[in-house]
Amino acid sequence: MGIEFTTPDEGFSWMESLSNMERSDRDRKRAFRLERMRELCRLFGDPQESCPVIHIAGTKGKGSTAAFLAYMQAEGGERTGLYTSPHLADYRERIQIVLPGEGARSVSEEILTSQMNRIRSFLDKNEIDGGYPTTFELLTLLAFLSFREEECGRIVLETGLGGRLDATNVCRPELTLITPIEREHTEFLGNTLGEIAGEKGGIIKPAVPVLLSRQAPEAMEVLERIARERKAPLLRLEDLLESREIAYRPDGTMSAAYRWREGSPYPGEISLSMVGPVQADNAALALLAAPLLSLRPGEDAQKRGLGRARLPGRSQILSRNPLVMLDGAHTPRSVRAILEAFEGIAAGASERVLIFGCALDKDSRAMAEILAPSFDRIIIARPGSFKKSDPPLVASHFTAHRPCDLIESPGEALKSALGQLSPGGALLVTGSFYLAGEIFHALS
Repeated sequence: MGIEFTTPDEGFSWMESLSNMERSDRDRKRAFRLERMRELCRLFGDPQESCPVIHIAGTKGKGSTAAFLAYMQAEGGERTGLYTSPHLADYRERIQIVLPGEGARSVSEEILTSQMNRIRSFLDKNEIDGGYPTTFELLTLLAFLSFREEECGRIVLETGLGGRLDATNVCRPELTLITPIEREHTEFLGNTLGEIAGEKGGIIKPAVPVLLSRQAPEAMEVLERIARERKAPLLRLEDLLESREIAYRPDGTMSAAYRWREGSPYPGEISLSMVGPVQADNAALALLAAPLLSLRPGEDAQKRGLGRARLPGRSQILSRNPLVMLDGAHTPRSVRAILEAFEGIAAGASERVLIFGCALDKDSRAMAEILAPSFDRIIIARPGSFKKSDPPLVASHFTAHRPCDLIESPGEALKSALGQLSPGGALLVTGSFYLAGEIFHALS
């Protein structure tokens, strides 16, 4: 085999050096080949079948919804594997174990290293039909193997890109969920909302219940058709949740009060550490899942889990004095939601500062129109080097509404923001998970 990995970091570096669909669009036909992932799993004893699975797709909120579900299951007594993407600072964030009464931790270093060596050794000696696996396929295989080694009683899986051909779609779930769908990754998923919904809806399995968050009519029509064709029982959040009210607290948490359809068996009020209207909806979708699971967490466990659930880069508060909030929002809808949450948490702040950066394929013009009026100072930064970006172009979109500073280095942007932030001020960092990761590193 050659030299073995001695740490998980060595293994992650090897995986990242392979074809990575988050970095490159080369050889798309080779990269999207679910048969290769099925073959990989078969050769390793189908670890994705080691315990019941909950599978989640969507454009926004799927990671947070996955975290809510994993924490609820853990508080109900199940050792739960949680697989999400992207990560903020470290690949270990993607493969977590959520424990009853303890919260989330990374998979043990020994298990990660041993399973990476096992994968590398096998691939060095054998050829896989369809070519060499991609980074995401190997990360997904590593997650399945790690969860089996950690003896998880349940797995909560977030898709990476799409759904139908996503590497996670080798699972046979007991429940699927689909969060709001927006136009994204059109080069892979299709140009219309209906086409994208068709790809996301590819995780819907015959006779397996599917829960749908609120969707645009075009997307909802496609998802309902797929569910009918596959005879999958369907629940729509909009049919069960009549209204909700949220209130922000000075400690950075919030309460959500739900009014459900009469007779619905869901809690009426919960507390959340991940804040904002989107998180209230994500938590509501997670609540719909509880009565449908083979091991149903009680209401107290549901509330504890929702309150304790956290995920890096999702309405994450890094500091309270001054207030520093980090969020990977990168669509007009999601930045509007995080702005509402930020304004609720930062009510009474003496000054509001924004650090913003987004990839070239995002709608920076629309996001500038939403965000610019709410801040006293705006700094445009480069969202790392992971994806193509054009900070001067983004700055021009913000300048159309108010003056802004262009400081391309995220570290220097943070230094400038904190150096000039007035006492009692508040800082929001958003526009990209990659920017959020750069700022997280700079503050660490």
